[in-house]
Amino acid sequence: MKKLIILLFLIIEIFAEKLEITSQKFEIDEKNRVSKFFGEVKVLKGDDKIEAQEVIVTFSKDRKPLKYEANGDVNFSIKIDTKEYKGSANSASYSPDKKEYLLIGNANIAETTTGKKIFANKIFLNEIDGKAEVFGDENKPVKFIFTISEDKK
Repeated sequence: MKKLIILLFLIIEIFAEKLEITSQKFEIDEKNRVSKFFGEVKVLKGDDKIEAQEVIVTFSKDRKPLKYEANGDVNFSIKIDTKEYKGSANSASYSPDKKEYLLIGNANIAETTTGKKIFANKIFLNEIDGKAEVFGDENKPVKFIFTISEDKK
């Protein structure tokens, strides 16, 4: 157990920003480079915050995070450039190398400064190229809420 705790501290130290994860239970699989956190999980990294019932972090061989997966009552607040976004979903994942976010199930995201909101079954965002894909389904179409300004002459 002591070896696992030392390994966890070494993994956390490699991050440029402090990563803090709290939960009711923690498991580590050194062979597969996976850390699992269960029960009222809270993740803090810089200005980003995620809360969920379960968070799984997958690491590369050189101990860099490859993917964060959050499941169960996911709520988040993230900053991308100068914009802050808040939202929720049944599950969410983030790939740091690709800077890709995927929200699935009752997904919603709001830009806090403009009030723009998206509600959908699935939302995919790529921070690098600025592209997004938003998916609804037969029972729950995509919904956008935003303010437009028009010239009144």
